[in-house]
Amino acid sequence: MPGWNLSWLVFGFDVLMALAAWVGAFWLRFNFELSWAHLYANTMLYGACFLVPAHAVMCRLAGLYRGLWVFASLPDLQRVLKAVAGSLAAMAAYALILQPHPAVPRSMMVLYPLLLLMFMGGGRLIYRMWREHRLFGALRAQGKPVLVIGAGRAAVMLLRELERSADWRVVGLLDDDPGKQGRELGGVRVIGGTAAVIEVAQEMKVRHVILAIPSASSSIRRKVADLVAGHGLALLTVPRLEDIMSGRVAVNTIRPVAIEDLLGRETVSIDSAHIATELAGKVVLVTGAGGLDRR
Repeated sequence: MPGWNLSWLVFGFDVLMALAAWVGAFWLRFNFELSWAHLYANTMLYGACFLVPAHAVMCRLAGLYRGLWVFASLPDLQRVLKAVAGSLAAMAAYALILQPHPAVPRSMMVLYPLLLLMFMGGGRLIYRMWREHRLFGALRAQGKPVLVIGAGRAAVMLLRELERSADWRVVGLLDDDPGKQGRELGGVRVIGGTAAVIEVAQEMKVRHVILAIPSASSSIRRKVADLVAGHGLALLTVPRLEDIMSGRVAVNTIRPVAIEDLLGRETVSIDSAHIATELAGKVVLVTGAGGLDRR
């Protein structure tokens, strides 16, 4: 079973990282010199015999193998921290209770957990980057170029989804917050403000713009719609943030901006059949010039 085999491979990796961190901490403590090796050989050997099994137990207790490496995230890092803390406690027990001779250097209390955290956390990060590049890297050069308006929470979620899609390729972000302009979000640069959408779209040969601000008011939506109108750009939008967070729809459920998005109020349903019956054969004067309230 691939999942079972991978779990054991990860477990073996974590155990080896404890040994690597233990030996590496000694090397760092003595500035990569060899003069210490014969003096601390027994301390290091007995410590490894005690520490590696203890670390293996701590990894199991921390629940490190419940998640998948390709989706390693903050909860997995928290489990790594628990395992490292438990392993540090085991090392402290070895140093203070068993009291090997010569004694374990005090600096090992800092060096060992730092190296262990770097090895275990870094290994997971590297594997996830390699795996995602292998699965989705080729897709990033495909798809239609698109600009995303907004550089907030919804935009982050949208970028993650679009990275795995062969239909779209995000070439830039636009946001009116000066603090975000010039920075990057998910590897995509915030080029400028919303007002630059036409200029940027023409420069990058973009024909689609996604409004990734689910909480945007109707006035903001109308402003963006006015900017892109008449320039051959298709304006799309994402679902409301509460719908995304509740799981009712996915963030990559992109749809064209509808007239209802621009009204600023609930739509009014007219009973056309009833009105037709009431007005049949009558002359009617209609007042007003219906349209969008631009106030």
